[in-house]
Amino acid sequence: MSSSPEIHDDEAEAWLTPNSHYDLALLRYLYQTLIRFAGELGECPKKEWEEILSHLSEFSVNERGVLMLSPDESLEESHRHLSNALAICPLHLYQYEQEDDRKIIDAVVEDYERLGSGMWVGFSFVWMAHLYAVQGNGEGAYEQLRIFWESFCSPNGFHLNGDYKRRGYTTFHYRPFTLEANMYAADGLQEMLLQTRKGRIDLFPAVPESWKEKEEETAFEHFRGEGGILVSARMKGGKDCQARLEAEQEQEVSLWFNGKERKLFLKAGEIRIVDFVADDLSAENQ
Repeated sequence: MSSSPEIHDDEAEAWLTPNSHYDLALLRYLYQTLIRFAGELGECPKKEWEEILSHLSEFSVNERGVLMLSPDESLEESHRHLSNALAICPLHLYQYEQEDDRKIIDAVVEDYERLGSGMWVGFSFVWMAHLYAVQGNGEGAYEQLRIFWESFCSPNGFHLNGDYKRRGYTTFHYRPFTLEANMYAADGLQEMLLQTRKGRIDLFPAVPESWKEKEEETAFEHFRGEGGILVSARMKGGKDCQARLEAEQEQEVSLWFNGKERKLFLKAGEIRIVDFVADDLSAENQ
């Protein structure tokens, strides 16, 4: 048996043909992560987990290149749960830097734009912000978060789920209080400023043009990345950037800003300052 959150409103049709994208994404993420950690820790069940993973099917994609709800059903209506995108985010099983993955991510985003937001709730806009951040679309990510905070949250910051101000964003106008979307919105802002995946660190990967053009710096401090690395960075003019990396354990990273890459090896406890200046870049130990 396999399902997807609230698809078909939990009626009999909600039991989708196994495996639903939602269930399959969670299973693939689980075993890929277990295999990765087993390799790093040198522990034994790795072969058993590899065997299980080998029996899991690949994700189903329709004729438009869009991830499907299940092997025989695509999302064909506006829906508050973007559950056929779970493998893209928050699980990040697809990497935008890979050409084949990028085609699927772009197709999924375009399909949501086609279906519209009429049956969305507040957290749907936050999820869409994450998808735009994955694409490096700072304008889209910023706009979705702006809509969320200005139209779906009360003055005290609580998420009220529906378009209770009746601004025309969705057909839901109720106001049940929930908090999980607020947490995901904060994470969405962080994804606009910093993304870390498998040793790759992207600085300011999805910020709007207005942030790049302003005279003041755009900056963040002590964001925690994969591998426990602490990252601080400041950007001005969209071209100049300084980053401070603090490694709590030995690791090799690939640091990216504005299409430029710098590969670095950091020892445990090492602090590294890296400057990206227009067409040049430099790095120094501290």
